[in-house]
Amino acid sequence: MSFVVLGVDPGLLKTGFGVIDYSGNSPKYLTSGVLLMKSTEPHPVRLAFIFKSLKEIIDKYSPKVISIEETFVNKNPSTSLTLGYARSVVLTLAGLYEIELSEYSPNHIKKTITGNGHADKEQVKYMVQKLLSTSLPIKTYDESDALAIALTYHKPLKF
Repeated sequence: MSFVVLGVDPGLLKTGFGVIDYSGNSPKYLTSGVLLMKSTEPHPVRLAFIFKSLKEIIDKYSPKVISIEETFVNKNPSTSLTLGYARSVVLTLAGLYEIELSEYSPNHIKKTITGNGHADKEQVKYMVQKLLSTSLPIKTYDESDALAIALTYHKPLKF
């Protein structure tokens, strides 16, 4: 029986996602990527794209859990608000599919993955690849952050 976790790093221009299977002795990488939206598209079009894309991933992998980063207040209130729009799509999908939702602070995610709550994005990316024993190139920080969020669900991790 599979136990799949979908990690999501939401954003209105780039939404990272990562899917990990915890059925075996160690986490197994299934897929990851970044949903890219055009800045010229209105917010409703971008949110619909995120919804449809994540719905396809949920339909294909049937995650038992969706992991997401907790809301943090950005210096720019407008940025925090638009991040909230993208997060609400993820929360809505979790509700519609009755999938458990887990949220973690950025520092908790970094500490779980690297052992350092103030690690930079390159350290997180490096450790994600090491923990997943994947030679697949993780192209962006949005993708590695989403995988880190998914990995944080199954704590404690052994380094």
